[in-house]
Amino acid sequence: MNGSVSGGAPVGAVSGVVTVDGAPRDGVLVRLPISGETFAGVTASASSAGTPTPIYSTDNGATWTATAPTTLSTVTNVALLVSGSGAFLPSGSTFSLSFAATVPAGTPAGTVITSTATSVGDGNGNGTGTDSGEVVTASPVSNTVNPVYAALAGPFGYPGGNASGSYTFGGRAIDRLNDTQTASAAVTAGTTVSFKHTVRNTGNAPEDLTAVLSGAPSGWTCSLQNVSSSDTLSSYSNPVTLAAGASIDVAVVCTVPLTSGAVNNTDLTLTVTPQGGAPDTTTDRVAQVVPAGQVLLGNSDGNAATPPSTANVTVGANPGQNASFPLELLNNGPLGESYTLSATVPGTVFYADTNCDGAPDGAAITGTASVASRANICLVAVVPVAAGAPAGSSPVSFTATSTTEVTRSSTIADTLQANAVLSGSFSPNGAQSTVAGGSVTYTHTLKSTGNASVTANLPAYTSAAGLTYLYSVDGVTFTPTLSVNIPAGGSTPVYVKVSVPAGFSGAVTEAATLTATFSSTLAPTPTLSLTTTDTTTVQSVSSSVVKSALLCTDANCTSSSSLANNAQVGPGDVVRYTVVATNNGTGTLFGSYLIDTVPANTDLVSVGGSVGGGTGAVLYSVDNGASWSATVPTSLPLGSLRVGFNSDGNGTIDSNDALAPNASFTLILTVRVK
Repeated sequence: MNGSVSGGAPVGAVSGVVTVDGAPRDGVLVRLPISGETFAGVTASASSAGTPTPIYSTDNGATWTATAPTTLSTVTNVALLVSGSGAFLPSGSTFSLSFAATVPAGTPAGTVITSTATSVGDGNGNGTGTDSGEVVTASPVSNTVNPVYAALAGPFGYPGGNASGSYTFGGRAIDRLNDTQTASAAVTAGTTVSFKHTVRNTGNAPEDLTAVLSGAPSGWTCSLQNVSSSDTLSSYSNPVTLAAGASIDVAVVCTVPLTSGAVNNTDLTLTVTPQGGAPDTTTDRVAQVVPAGQVLLGNSDGNAATPPSTANVTVGANPGQNASFPLELLNNGPLGESYTLSATVPGTVFYADTNCDGAPDGAAITGTASVASRANICLVAVVPVAAGAPAGSSPVSFTATSTTEVTRSSTIADTLQANAVLSGSFSPNGAQSTVAGGSVTYTHTLKSTGNASVTANLPAYTSAAGLTYLYSVDGVTFTPTLSVNIPAGGSTPVYVKVSVPAGFSGAVTEAATLTATFSSTLAPTPTLSLTTTDTTTVQSVSSSVVKSALLCTDANCTSSSSLANNAQVGPGDVVRYTVVATNNGTGTLFGSYLIDTVPANTDLVSVGGSVGGGTGAVLYSVDNGASWSATVPTSLPLGSLRVGFNSDGNGTIDSNDALAPNASFTLILTVRVK
């Protein structure tokens, strides 16, 4: 503020022109109101005559003081008192007062600040300043406030960054400290973490603000959203226009990918830039990310409230049938997921099991509906066992794979068993007879027609008639019991030897039903019993053998005469011996034959045999029974002859050849005396 005295006449002091610090003062007073500004202090004062004194008022001029107040911003008027006596300011005198004032922050751009100075002096020497022309008002001085562009972005409720305390947003507690916000708890992969911010236009004019988020890790999905006072989110787009001093709340919303591993201290930076102004930043921190829980596929315990079992289980079925595996699936992830289902055995079909009873419900499925986080569902996998499959076990695995992220899967390893199917035969039935002190041997075939090797056990047989039963697989070594392994589709001979005690008396027929039990650990019904029946007759009377001799007239014995025992014969005589074997008993005789030898001092002429009752024929052996033939021999290399009764026509004499009661057969031996 500058002033001067003009017009040629001096200006004198006004008596009591102002009261300063309670005392009236004389002089010339130049007064200036502080309007639209904030007073900051006098910087200089001067006057070409008199004594210049700056004075201050905090109550719009009601009172004045020569001492600047401690709080300068309370000054409402400032003045220059030029003290002197009489007409002490001649024409051309000057005076000045310099002071600092600031435009208050936030003063709208375009605001006009006008300042008008008023002076009071004595122009006619009467000591008053009320005469015409003694109060002079200067021309107003105006200034227009320029626009200032500035903005602040900070934690929710604290755009200036001086934040503290916590708030809850998106179901999470968010801690604030200065210009940083931090999610209080760890964030699970696959979930969303959100922060609220307050953005304020700290300039003095409307401005466009652009908000940009940076720092999100690869794979994170982050966006800016408008957020209402009720935490409702809506679409956000740049730029946002705000009036001077206005604020808005925006949200940073980030989804952490399901596949994220453990991460510590991830900082997201929100930068807000006003048009033509400097950017301001604020930080959101995710202190910890923990991996999402995986799906767990396991075996069911029938209770959806308990987790699945990962222990291997074995389920069996017969070849050509299906094995059912009850399964459970637990979604340990943070959000609902659906899963595709697969198995290592082709042809496996999956079903829902809505009541967890292990039985399929509804149509076949290839995948699940969405399974809520931490929820557990039951399933059934139906696995085919190939027709004709050999008995045994093989691995089978079932896998559930998330349709949201294929790397999220779970597999349970189990065992598929093709059950052993026990089947076979024990044949044929047998029937023979013998005498006291004798024995018979039956030959059977024990066959397994199933798909597994089996163990065949034949227990000891207790005879009600007092006979003894022994078993053998080679016909040589016999034991009271028998245990033998038979491969799938294989067979073994089983010999049964029945012996009659030497002192046995009377006649008896015993039908013994013998049992062979097949067993296999792979069979759901682990045993199968097969039987055969051997009927053994013990005869009360055995056979008789009668030998007689004839003296023949020639080698063909065209005519003959009986030759008594110990009768004399001479050289050249032809003697024919006849041996007749007869079944005099009540039962059938088996494997019967006669033996005779060429007497000393004779030469063989011929041999022969015949059947004297019963159905059959005679066979001859010249090698002590090693072989038999229906052809009549012409020589006896060993000097002996066997003639047997053959009833079954098989070309040999064995225990199957039956000589009926009262039937007989004959051996004929013709020799010439040397």
